[in-house]
Order: sequence, then C-alpha cells, then structure tokens
Amino acid sequence: GVSVVDFSGADDGVGAAWEWMRGRCAVVIDPAVDACVSASVVVIGVEHVVVFVRGHHIVVDAFGLGLVERRAAEVYSARVCGGVVRGRWFGSLVSVVEEDRGYPGSERCGVDRGFWVGELAGAPEPLSLAATEGTPGPAARRDTVSARLDADTVARLGALGRESGGGWAEALTAAIAASAAGAAGAGEVVLGFPLMNRFGTAALAVPTTTVNIAPLRVRTAPGATADDLVAEVAGAIGRVRVHGRYRGEWISREIRSGSAGTNGIRLNLKPFGQQLRFGGIEAVVHSLARGPVEDVSITAQRTADGGIQAWFDAD
Repeated sequence: GVSVVDFSGADDGVGAAWEWMRGRCAVVIDPAVDACVSASVVVIGVEHVVVFVRGHHIVVDAFGLGLVERRAAEVYSARVCGGVVRGRWFGSLVSVVEEDRGYPGSERCGVDRGFWVGELAGAPEPLSLAATEGTPGPAARRDTVSARLDADTVARLGALGRESGGGWAEALTAAIAASAAGAAGAGEVVLGFPLMNRFGTAALAVPTTTVNIAPLRVRTAPGATADDLVAEVAGAIGRVRVHGRYRGEWISREIRSGSAGTNGIRLNLKPFGQQLRFGGIEAVVHSLARGPVEDVSITAQRTADGGIQAWFDAD
C-alpha cells in the first residue's frame, strides 16, 4: 500500500522531508526480500504534499516510472474534478516477457551481435576520470553536482546539432565526448549510452524496465570541427539504436571480455521532461536517484521551460 509520512508539525518541514527521502534512497533494496517499488505521501503542509516513489531498476526504469506517474495523475484528476476515469491503458507485461524471451538465438540477435563485433573492433578501454583505481561495480555512496542550461543555450545547441544532422542531444554528446577525449589525450572514447528500447515493441506502454546500456564509440580526430564531431555522434547514435536490443552485459562478457567493462562514463539523455497535473495543480518532478553509478554518470533532461537540467553523479 501507500504509506503517509507527516512532517507538517516539524519546525522545518521541507528540510525534514528531504532528509527523510534522501535517507530512504540510500537504503539498498534487496529484490529477494524487499518490495521493489514503494510509494509514500509525504505531507509538509496543508498545501504542500510530495508523492515519493522509490523503485529498484530491475523492475522499472525511468520511462516505466513515468507511465505510472501519468496514470496516477490521470486517475486523481478525474476523481477530484468529477470526471470519468479512463480504462487502464497499460500494455501486457506477458507480451514484453515473450518478446524478450524470443530474442536470444534469433536471426535478429545474430545480426546485432555481428554489428557489435565490428563496431567495437580495436575500440579503446573504457575511459575513467577517477584519480585512483577502485573496486568494480556500483558504489555504496555517490557525490552529485547539478547544473542547469537555460532555454537560449539549449536553442543554440539545437541549432548546432541540426546543421550536422542531429539536435541538441547530439551536440551535447559531442561536447562531452570531446571533453573526455581531451582529458584522456585520446583520439576516441567509448561512452555508456542508455537506450530506451521502447518504440516499436510490446513495452511501449508497460511499466517495466527495458533500458540497455550500449557502448557509444565516438572518434574525435585532431582538428575536427564542432560540425564534424556532431555528425560523428549523430552517425554513431543512429547505428547503435538499430542494434540496441543486444544487451550491454552480453557485449561486456562476449565481445569486450578483455576490457574492464562496457563503458566508464555514462551519458543518459532524456529528451522529454515529465509534466504532471493533479486536479488542476501542476506538479514539479524531482529526481533523487538515477540508478547505479560506476565511475561517472551524466544525466541531462529537458525541462518544461525549454532548458536542460543536468546531474553529474560520481562514485
């Protein structure tokens, strides 16, 4: 069920609520014994309420969680405003499982594997920005820095991207790849690039997890212009999306087995910010945790005002 946590009597209700939510995010979920998804209504004041949702990535990814949020806002609004609750529009999880089970060993899977063998031939080791070598795997703690790009800056990024066959996402990826390559003194980098794997599949309207972390190989030749780099990134993203169902962990085990892993720096681009209204009240969506972090994870999400909110998580 949904629990209720009341901080309305606290001297600093906002601070107490945020401290409680961050503390909950720091608690590790054991899928074998814990609820993989939970929700709480956090009361800060008469007109200030937070819906806190915490989930394990093994069950639901950001896209899937967004579907649940939209449905909750839809049902709440209909009941509060006296409307009719629309029938449940979620797709079938069974169909997703069947589709997923049919992929390994299929002709499509073989084609995708062949692509990755060629795409990653001679690729460099995953780039790490850590000063010292740590233990592989997700960190128990993380450090986070956030930044924001305003709408004008994002518009300029978009214009740069369109000149070379992409958009703001390709331009931002090119900038990050060039910066990483420059820091490493390398002519190319391999980034971790999350793919939704939703469109054209049974999972499009199913609250589940389908995201796949694919390696994105970007060549940053000396003397390359911004247009050159954006075009390189646009081509690389286009290629990996076509073959993005082949799991990143398979690539790490079977194709890059001599490497330290599939990727070091992870770049997660979220082109659509979630806008929710509960009974005529516009909700503000906050991200407290963005999945496991190995080395550095950069998340960039579009906002309702046309800007970009970015988080830099490091282990």
